[in-house]
Amino acid sequence: MAMDTGEGETMRRFRTENSTYEMDTEARLIRRIIGVNPPTPRQGPDGHWRPYRAVSPLYVGYRVFITYADMAVGKGTITSPVVEVLP
Repeated sequence: MAMDTGEGETMRRFRTENSTYEMDTEARLIRRIIGVNPPTPRQGPDGHWRPYRAVSPLYVGYRVFITYADMAVGKGTITSPVVEVLP
């Protein structure tokens, strides 16, 4: 699976209170671009694409639940609340 994705209609970006994320919905990849605090071990290094199994809907004011592909169903990581969903 290619980990270097280009800009396109399948790309989504969102900012939380602490971080900025980018995801490719077609390739089912997500990465944290930058954050106030260091990334957690579950997130992996900033800028590193990770395959995901599921991402909850993106709504301003709500946290996002991310289940990475290597995690069991129901396990995942939760972001800080979303402050902006970018085009």
